[in-house]
Amino acid sequence: RLLDLLPGNEGDELRCSIRTVLSLDLADIPAYEALSYTWKETFEVVHPIFCDRGHLKIGTGLRDALLQLRRPTEKRTLWVDQICIDQSNHFERSYHVGLMQLIFNRAKNVIVWTGIEDQHSATAYKLMEAVATRSTLLP
Repeated sequence: RLLDLLPGNEGDELRCSIRTVLSLDLADIPAYEALSYTWKETFEVVHPIFCDRGHLKIGTGLRDALLQLRRPTEKRTLWVDQICIDQSNHFERSYHVGLMQLIFNRAKNVIVWTGIEDQHSATAYKLMEAVATRSTLLP
């Protein structure tokens, strides 16, 4: 499954549409971005997101990420594990764990959401920059 995050402005309710992708053939898969984020607050507070004909409940971390990633005038296609995998289906969750590397490798971009900026963000950004300049990418 892929999530189409529908356009909206600040203050608008989050809206999305979910589409099913039945093929693992790269030519058949629409372009998407994969979102990596923290689940630490997922079940402490839940927030609604209007999806297709009903509401889904998502955690605070994911809600914050989607609010930042939403575009004002065009949809954004994402793969988000909490929504694109049926979390209540143990078989599906196990199956997708085996596909995670493929899912992230085939994404046109991988977005890493570490949370809303706080007093430690500047230090974290400097550390990431230092690691990036000293590292080489492996094929």
